[in-house]
Amino acid sequence: MTLFLKARDPEAERWTGPREAISPDLIERYGVDRVRRGSPETNLEGAGLNHDCVAVIAPSTMAKEDRSDAELASRVAQRFGLRLVNKRSLLAELREVHGSEEIERMERAIAITRAGHEGVAKATVAGVSERDVQTQMEYAFFAAGATALSYSSIVGAGPDGAVLHWDKNSRLLKDGDLVVVDAAAEYGRYAADVTRTYPVSGHFNAEQAKVYRAVYQAQQDILAAIRPGVSMAELQHVAEGSLRRAGHLKDFIHGFGHFVGLDVHDAGLYEKPLPVGAIFTVEPGVYLPEQGFGVRIEDEVIITPTGYRLLTKDFPRKLEEVEAWVAKARGN
Repeated sequence: MTLFLKARDPEAERWTGPREAISPDLIERYGVDRVRRGSPETNLEGAGLNHDCVAVIAPSTMAKEDRSDAELASRVAQRFGLRLVNKRSLLAELREVHGSEEIERMERAIAITRAGHEGVAKATVAGVSERDVQTQMEYAFFAAGATALSYSSIVGAGPDGAVLHWDKNSRLLKDGDLVVVDAAAEYGRYAADVTRTYPVSGHFNAEQAKVYRAVYQAQQDILAAIRPGVSMAELQHVAEGSLRRAGHLKDFIHGFGHFVGLDVHDAGLYEKPLPVGAIFTVEPGVYLPEQGFGVRIEDEVIITPTGYRLLTKDFPRKLEEVEAWVAKARGN
């Protein structure tokens, strides 16, 4: 495997900093066989003389400006009369299964995320803004060792919690609000993804509790169905069936989960059986803008030979556990 570096550009480097020099350290750091500078096209000339095919691995959903290797593969195949082979699902298959070092980084990202949500449990009190909660949480992420945010933090209080990807984070929290916080840390380029729903008053009212328990039951039903060989599509049907029984199917407006890895919404095959080592979220939710609140519970699991392991087990999930967590964090 060859790693290609951008050409040196003294003018650009004055603005963005020096580009990496070719060195043995890069080989060790990235696990490649060699490092070159410039375009891979000239280096493929030799390969074209010794092989009978070129594989296209860029996913078809990626834009040309993101991945130019599909066009390059086509040009090389035409130039040398080689077969062009479609392997567009290869990267998804490889990224779907995680090795021990990847799992270690993702578990570290989750532990850091736990520290941030501990701050949320304390900070979600009446009178502060969604932005106040966000800043305290993100400070805790980086203080605990985060190398980046996995994605832009979502903090939605009251009716904002019924907006799936609320991004204004401007509302003041009020007593009686629920606050949906979808936010996580990244560690060593690997993402986490966790959502919890916090009661500003410290307790869920009767209507909120009924909805929370329906979402929790949906998550339990999905977890019970997870095993090697089941597909994400099949688990989606489980989620929908659970929330249909609870009378909230129309209020469930997204997929039950997604793969997590190098990206928070990582590559993976949704229609095919899940392999051991796949990591994905389980995140049922119910959104009730007319009632002024939403509920989402999002956790991460890894497929094991016998079922699954809950990677986010240190986060409270049950309603009573969340209330106790909030009370403890606030010193009540």
